[in-house]
Amino acid sequence: MLLGGLVKMDIIVQKRKRSANFNSDDKIMLLSLIGNNSIILNKKTDGSTNQMKEEAWLKIGQQFNSRAGERREVESLKKIWAKLKSDAKTYRAKERISVSQTGGGPSEVKADPILEKVLDILGRAGRGLENITDCDIEEGKENMVPENASLG
Repeated sequence: MLLGGLVKMDIIVQKRKRSANFNSDDKIMLLSLIGNNSIILNKKTDGSTNQMKEEAWLKIGQQFNSRAGERREVESLKKIWAKLKSDAKTYRAKERISVSQTGGGPSEVKADPILEKVLDILGRAGRGLENITDCDIEEGKENMVPENASLG
């Protein structure tokens, strides 16, 4: 029988069952496992590094599934890690924009401990450089130029 231009066959195709969403406990557990496997963060893509990364992900998958209630495939763990990294970078950008806006007041970005943990794992690459003031002025002291000082 033709159905929309396609021939319908007697093959029954079952839809893949959708997994439950990752809850915050799952995310925290995954972050702790990734934090213990620094090879995951390595930017190299040569054969030996990729093999070590794949072995690390398999180990993370086994450890995750031994502790979590919901069984997850390694690909699913990789996808949530990629999404968490992206969300953390967006969170950091919004935080920076909020801090630098005029008008003062507290930041409008709500603190997110999971995304903060992701940024901690990513380290300086995710956080950017800290602004450290370099100044010779000592706090608490009067730092005025004497009236009789010459400028030339």
